[in-house]
Amino acid sequence: MKLNHVTLLLGAWACLACAEDVDSSAIRTRGMYANYEAVAVGNGETKITAELRVGGDNGTFVELIGDDELTALTDDQDEILRHRNTGNRHYYDGTIDGDDEGLEIQIAFTRGEDDDDAIDSFARLPAPFDADLEDPDENKIERGNDVFIVWDPDANGDMKWSLDGACIKLQSGSTNDDGSLTIDSDDVEVWQSNVGESCKVTVTLDRIKKGTTDAEFEEGGEFRAIQRRTVTFTSTPADDESDE
Repeated sequence: MKLNHVTLLLGAWACLACAEDVDSSAIRTRGMYANYEAVAVGNGETKITAELRVGGDNGTFVELIGDDELTALTDDQDEILRHRNTGNRHYYDGTIDGDDEGLEIQIAFTRGEDDDDAIDSFARLPAPFDADLEDPDENKIERGNDVFIVWDPDANGDMKWSLDGACIKLQSGSTNDDGSLTIDSDDVEVWQSNVGESCKVTVTLDRIKKGTTDAEFEEGGEFRAIQRRTVTFTSTPADDESDE
């Protein structure tokens, strides 16, 4: 059966959405890059996500086969991380109990007898916090006005933030972890196709504490422990927005 040009093009476009991956049996541990993350959102649990790649943090995904496993551990529990494939990303995840400050999380990469294990990757959760609008009763904010976020307690270091909504362009930045954030009105930017519309907007705050990855990963790696909180409001159009 002959394939026409349209079929070939559709196949090529479909592959653009596919994650490139390689079986772990083809890669030595020292040739991998480890990207680990532990995220607590204040519900008493911590979500663990792990990626292994070849060629650095933007390289080809490694899919584990055979005896190769990733496990998240604390003093009193362990969780084998399960494979996920979203079409453009291969990763491994799981959930552990606990989200207190200082909770130490270990991620162990074990390989049976075929290659060296990399079990000594550790991170500790930073302090949790509560966040809200400066005036929680004013949860509708007209575009053209600044957005004021507060949290408690504050801490040393930086707080990462992002802002996103169905009618609003994604924005992100970093600010001092001093208990308050002012998002400038210019950063609440409506898509041209959504001018005149209202939508729910989410502000995400990340307090991050970096851990360490096992030295066996000679390509490097990163292990981030995060306390994450979200604040929502409704972004409403300015009176003159439709005239712009």
